[in-house]
Amino acid sequence: MTMQAPPLPAPWEALEEEIADALTPDAPGVLLSASPPLPSPPTLAAAPPPVIAQPAFVAPVAPSVGMPPPPPAMVGQTTPTAPVAQPEAPAAPQMVPAQQMVPAAPVAPPAVQAQETQTVNVSAMAAEEGFEGLEFDAFGTFPTISLKRGRFKTSSGEDLGQSFEAIITSSRSKFLFKTRLPDNDPRSDVAYTYDKQSSNGKDLQGILNGWATNGIGYEEKKYLELSCTLRDGRMMLLSVPPTSISRFSAFTAERLMKRKPANETIVRVGIAPEVTGPNIQFPWNPLSFSIVN
Repeated sequence: MTMQAPPLPAPWEALEEEIADALTPDAPGVLLSASPPLPSPPTLAAAPPPVIAQPAFVAPVAPSVGMPPPPPAMVGQTTPTAPVAQPEAPAAPQMVPAQQMVPAAPVAPPAVQAQETQTVNVSAMAAEEGFEGLEFDAFGTFPTISLKRGRFKTSSGEDLGQSFEAIITSSRSKFLFKTRLPDNDPRSDVAYTYDKQSSNGKDLQGILNGWATNGIGYEEKKYLELSCTLRDGRMMLLSVPPTSISRFSAFTAERLMKRKPANETIVRVGIAPEVTGPNIQFPWNPLSFSIVN
C-alpha cells in the first residue's frame, strides 16, 4: 500500500511560492534584499527591558530608535508632588497673624482712661456707688483756674504760677452776665450760666429782671470752660476768656491734625505775648496752649 504525504497547509504553500519567485536564474537559492523580510528574530521582537520597566503613568508609545529611554531618575520617580507643594502655602498659619491683630486695636493706657473717666463721667461713677442727687455741674463744685494779674490762680486762692500742665478732656460754653457797675460797688453782681436758663439753681431771667428793676444794666460775655486734670490728679476747670477762645480753637485743630487724642495729650497752659496796637484801648495777654508730649 502506497502512503501519500498530506498536502501542505495554505500558509506554507504561499511561502514556498514567494521563495520560488524570489530566486534568480544566475544565483539560484539566494534571496534578494528587495524581497519581503522574513519574520523578525525573537531578539528583535522582544521589547527593550527599560521600556517594559517604565511605570504605568508613562504614555504607551511604541519605542523609537532615535528616542532614548528616560533617565533612571525620571523612570523611578513617584508621584508625591502634591504633598510637597502643600506646605508651601499653608492656610492656617497665614490666618494666625490676622487674628492676632484684632485685639491689638489702640487702647488708651489705664492711667489715662482713669483720668478721662474722672473728668467726664464723675456723675455716672458716683451713681454706680449709690451717690445720687449730686450736682457736679453747679458752680463751685470744682476749683476754677483763671488768669489774674499775670498769674494763674484758683478760686481757692492757690497760685499755679505763669504756666501749668494738665490733660484737657472737654470744653463747654459758659456765659457771664455782669452788672455795669464798678467792682467795688456793693450792688455789683455777676451771674454765670451754661444754658441761659438758670444760674446756680436760680432762674436767670428773674435775676436780670431784678437788676432792671433797680435801674442796673448788664453786659453779656461768652467764656469757655475746660475740664482739666492736673499732673497731681486734681480736677479743675480752666476759665478761658473771650479773647482766648480762638487760641484754644486753633490749638485743638493742630492737635487733631497731629492725630493726638485729648485724653493722651499733656498740655502746657501759659501766657502769650501782650496784644496791643493803636486801636486797642486796653491791651491784654491771651492764653497760650502747647503740646508737651
